[in-house]
Amino acid sequence: MKKLLLLTCALLAISATLAFAQDPNGITLGWSSCGTTATQANRNFTCDDNSVVHNLVGSFVPANGTTEFAGISALVDVTSGPVTPYPAWWDFQQCRAGSNNMQSVASLGFCTNNPYNAAGLQGGGVVGDSQSGPNRRRYQLDWSRSEPGTVLAGQRNSAFLLQINSAKTIDEGFGVCAGCATPMCLVFNRLEVYIFGTPSLHSVIENESVRQWATWQGGAVGGNGCPAETPAKSATWGSVKALYR
Repeated sequence: MKKLLLLTCALLAISATLAFAQDPNGITLGWSSCGTTATQANRNFTCDDNSVVHNLVGSFVPANGTTEFAGISALVDVTSGPVTPYPAWWDFQQCRAGSNNMQSVASLGFCTNNPYNAAGLQGGGVVGDSQSGPNRRRYQLDWSRSEPGTVLAGQRNSAFLLQINSAKTIDEGFGVCAGCATPMCLVFNRLEVYIFGTPSLHSVIENESVRQWATWQGGAVGGNGCPAETPAKSATWGSVKALYR
C-alpha cells in the first residue's frame, strides 16, 4: 500500500510538471518569432537606416482546435504612453503610409503549428479611427486562407506577421518622419478565429498566454506604462468592427 501511495504521488508530480510546462490558452505578442521568451518582448533600433524590416508576430494557444480553420481578425493597440502627439514615424496612414504590411506566415520559432500552411493567403491591416487619440492608434489585422486548415488545441499556433519597415527614418531625399526613437507599447487585445462553416466565428480569445504586449525602444512596462496605457479589453469592439463592413 505504501509503495502504491508513493507511486501515485510520483505520477501526480510528473503530471503537474507536464501541465505547468504546457502553454496556457491565450494570445501572445513578440518580435521576430512567436515571442515566448524575454528576448522577443522588446525591439531596439538605432534609427539610422531606411532599409531595416521589423516583424511583429501574434500567436495563440486555443482551448479548442479545428480542421476547418479559415482565418483570424486581430486587434492591436499601439501607444506612445505619456508622449504626445503620437509619433509621425508610427503613423502608417500619413507620414509613413504603406510602411506596415501583413505578410505570409511561414515557420516561426516557438510556434508548434502554422495554420496557414499550403494554401492561398490574403490579408490586410486597418487603423480604427474610433480608438485613435493624441497618443494611440488601433489596428485591425485580418489574415485568411483559401481552403480549410488545421488549428491545434493546446498548442501554439501562428496568428499573424506584421512587417514594419524603416522607410523615412533618415533623410535620403524622400523626407523624414520623426519619432523612431520614441518608446512605444503594442498590446494584442483580442483575437477572433474563423472557420469555414456556420457559424463562421469559432472562438474569441482575449486572455494572455505568455505576454500580451511587446515594446519598442524599451517602452515602459507596468505602472502607467505598457500595457496599462492601453485598455486591456475592448469595450467598443462592435463599433470598431462596424468601420470595416
